[in-house]
Amino acid sequence: MLFRFSGIGGIGSWRDAAEFILLGCGTVQVCTAAMHYGYRIVEDMQDGLLAWMTEKGFATIEDFRGLSLPNVREWKHLNLNYKVVATIHQDLCIGCQLCYTACWDGAHQCIHLDRTSPVPDTTRTPAMVEAEATRNISPTPIPKLDAGTLGRSSAVTPTRAYPSRG
Repeated sequence: MLFRFSGIGGIGSWRDAAEFILLGCGTVQVCTAAMHYGYRIVEDMQDGLLAWMTEKGFATIEDFRGLSLPNVREWKHLNLNYKVVATIHQDLCIGCQLCYTACWDGAHQCIHLDRTSPVPDTTRTPAMVEAEATRNISPTPIPKLDAGTLGRSSAVTPTRAYPSRG
């Protein structure tokens, strides 16, 4: 039986598409990146993939589809204690909040917009910290998400544009 796989999830550049094809995918699907950057991203992916293929000497996608499969390992052979910790460089941050959105949507909840320091301040009481955080948080533009509007959620949108790990 012949299986055809379609690469989905996190494809935002031609490099991502190439990696999925190298792992054997017959197609790749782009959704969130197109919503975020517009449909032009697909043309950029096509141009980048074609340039990369030309540089590598591949005439067709079939020339490189699945070439990375010999490097794939079963999960039991992976170092499950290996951890990657993101670092947010405040001086390079442009305030787009994509890291915050990705972190929360990915169920990690380790990036917070209402904190100003990566090191906890032990000189203030929790009540003092809460009072300060409350001043830095504003209601979302979608009323149903804010506390007190329909009683559905206590979610609020911070006004600070720069995230911090916490």
